Amino acid sequence: KGSNFSLNGQTSDAIAEWQKVLGYQPDNKQAQGLIADAQSKLAVDVEKHYEAGQSDYKNGKTMAALTEWNNALKMDPTNAKVQAALNKIKVKNSQKVSSLLADGDELFAEKDYAGALDKYHQASEVNPDSSAVKKALRKLKSTQGNAVQGFLDAGKADERKGNLKKAVTDYEAAV
Repeated sequence: KGSNFSLNGQTSDAIAEWQKVLGYQPDNKQAQGLIADAQSKLAVDVEKHYEAGQSDYKNGKTMAALTEWNNALKMDPTNAKVQAALNKIKVKNSQKVSSLLADGDELFAEKDYAGALDKYHQASEVNPDSSAVKKALRKLKSTQGNAVQGFLDAGKADERKGNLKKAVTDYEAAV
């Protein structure tokens, strides 16, 4: 089973299987050799992901760096260098999310719902799991929905009154 995992590029799973063999046969030289080979291959793969993440981070591609480092961490969850890189980017990401939320909140207060939505979406791209971002989006969508309905109602009323120019303006505002 470990060899099948190894052939499919699932090095971590292969190591786990071969370690099971050592649980039953601690002196099994074949399993020890396979584990040693796989661990050295795994270290090379982890380093490749780490370096790719470093390059992405230096080039301002934060999300790509995050993906690379998460891939490295999946392979070696105890790798201190990768964990430190992820912690650094998470701090920066939280700062970026806070800044984008503040910008969105300012636009929201000015009733620039499209602009606020754009900022909140940018914050969501940085951290899709942020409860603050989700809350801001829910509040905006609710408010925006009410505003749209208000403009539509005003447009219909203006249309019934024959004030077509004002109706068009209301409908445009709804859009």
